[in-house]
Amino acid sequence: MSKIEQEIFKSIQTIAKRIVDKAGYDKTIRGTVIATPINQEIFYTIKHENALYHARYSGQEEIKIGDVVCVLIPNNDTTTTKYILGKA
Repeated sequence: MSKIEQEIFKSIQTIAKRIVDKAGYDKTIRGTVIATPINQEIFYTIKHENALYHARYSGQEEIKIGDVVCVLIPNNDTTTTKYILGKA
């Protein structure tokens, strides 16, 4: 490959990386339930690595403290509402 072709290829890679980095995508994590909703609360507390997340669950399966669950993070934005998909 010539020097010009290498530079063009490198530029295309840089542009593609920027586009991918800005693209919205959902992320799914596995975490452990450390607290369940009490009374009128609607969020479970999930621990994933060193972070705590609050996530909603509308499934039929019972979720208990200690269960490992899959949690959906829409658009990989941890400031939005997260959802428990079910047990892992």
